[in-house]
Amino acid sequence: MQERLNSGASYATLNTLRSAISLISITAVGENPMISRFIKGVSNLRPPRPRYNFTWDPKIVLEYLRTVPTLSCSMEQLTTKLSTLLAIITAHRVQTFASIEVSDIKLQSEYIDIFISGRIKTSRVNRPQPVLHIPYFSGDGEICAATVLKEYIRRTETVRGDQSKLFLSICRPYKPVTAQTIGRWIKTVLTRSGIDMTIFSAHSTRHASTSSAAAQGINIETIRQAAGWTASSTMFAKFYKQPIINRSEFAESVCRP
Repeated sequence: MQERLNSGASYATLNTLRSAISLISITAVGENPMISRFIKGVSNLRPPRPRYNFTWDPKIVLEYLRTVPTLSCSMEQLTTKLSTLLAIITAHRVQTFASIEVSDIKLQSEYIDIFISGRIKTSRVNRPQPVLHIPYFSGDGEICAATVLKEYIRRTETVRGDQSKLFLSICRPYKPVTAQTIGRWIKTVLTRSGIDMTIFSAHSTRHASTSSAAAQGINIETIRQAAGWTASSTMFAKFYKQPIINRSEFAESVCRP
């Protein structure tokens, strides 16, 4: 770890390295006083910083998605549209979307709830699993994630077979996809929308949507709950509340004209 520090590794990199070592070590590396002091020293020497100093406006991407007709677009367009809309209006990680089970999607008259039953990054003992709340956006059907989700389920029904995961590969053999694949889909949409992907990643949807909601005055507790942060988390204030470049409550605030 000292060698990595000397070579310029960041606090986040070293912390990840510590976690990786802990997984294969027979001793509790993370609880070693010397390691703990080392990591604390690194945090003082190289405090973790936000990846971005600014973010993009979700409305730029939504404007592009309006041009993709939900009912007549290709399967590739529908798949990438759905994954991007879910990322924008829920502010969750692609890992969460890859874990969605069709059986955990509950359709209601005014909204759709997606219960996340699989283990994800924020899963903890005695901590409730997240529920993605997807309201019907009556103001603009082409960017209504609930409508797009229903259409995706309808179209994949004939090729799904016994596959239980929501997201399937676009081409045969129609198998469940990884979080990395969903990230590439989102990146494709951001590129088509004109977002500079030499600066941003697929994960930047999390920054963009939470920052947009905050800019519109949405209560920080609403943002935290929507994005899956705990009440005591300082993650949003430290890393996600960024100024926007160029110009149910959380989801609607992001899609609002």
